[in-house]
Amino acid sequence: MAAKEVSPEIDVLIIDRGHASKGWAGKAARSAGILSFVTPEDDPEEFVKFFVHNIGYFLCDEILLREFAYQSRQIIEQLSLWGVEVSRGADGKIQYVKGPFPWGTTTVDPDICRQLANYTKDLGVRFVDKICIAGLLKDENNISGAVGFSLLNGTYYIVKSKAIILASGSQNYGVTLLWIGTGNGILFAYQAGAEMRNAEFGNMFDFTRISPEGWIFSGVHGGAHVAHDFLLNSRGETSA
Repeated sequence: MAAKEVSPEIDVLIIDRGHASKGWAGKAARSAGILSFVTPEDDPEEFVKFFVHNIGYFLCDEILLREFAYQSRQIIEQLSLWGVEVSRGADGKIQYVKGPFPWGTTTVDPDICRQLANYTKDLGVRFVDKICIAGLLKDENNISGAVGFSLLNGTYYIVKSKAIILASGSQNYGVTLLWIGTGNGILFAYQAGAEMRNAEFGNMFDFTRISPEGWIFSGVHGGAHVAHDFLLNSRGETSA
């Protein structure tokens, strides 16, 4: 959307396996309704330090991470400009809750995807729904398009494009109950010969635990899933 706002003349096409034009993927149009960001009372440098030491373990792109830390609040404000309802107080400032970490969490309209889809269409962005992309096309060393097929009738599609943004999520198929992340986007990039960094963060999980009953649970050291590493028992030991 930002690119379309800056350059209205560009032709942007969104292809989705679900119903991106309506703002939903098939089962629901709603998000969890929460967003975490570096708040005004947080030091972005402390956020970077915490993330590098406790989440990324020095493997992440620290330059990109620092840019995110300083721009995350701006992203929340941008969502408001795009029609998404963000929780605000009487003074107009974003309301949020703070934990012991260098970020806070606010609430947003659970229909965020619908709002963004409507705003995107108003900008002139085109949509093609229910299409599964199967691979990328190359012209020598340049990406020239993609191929895919209709999930409704099997029709084969060839899409020509000067640039492609892969936004297909992470890889969690067969690992967690979030079955929608097949890792296709990561695979397509590899197959096209892209130079990649931090692809290991494309996985939805980085640890597995077995319960006393024998059940296997997988999890992730993401920004919202690190608290268990800082819980202490009566002996002062962590649960990690």
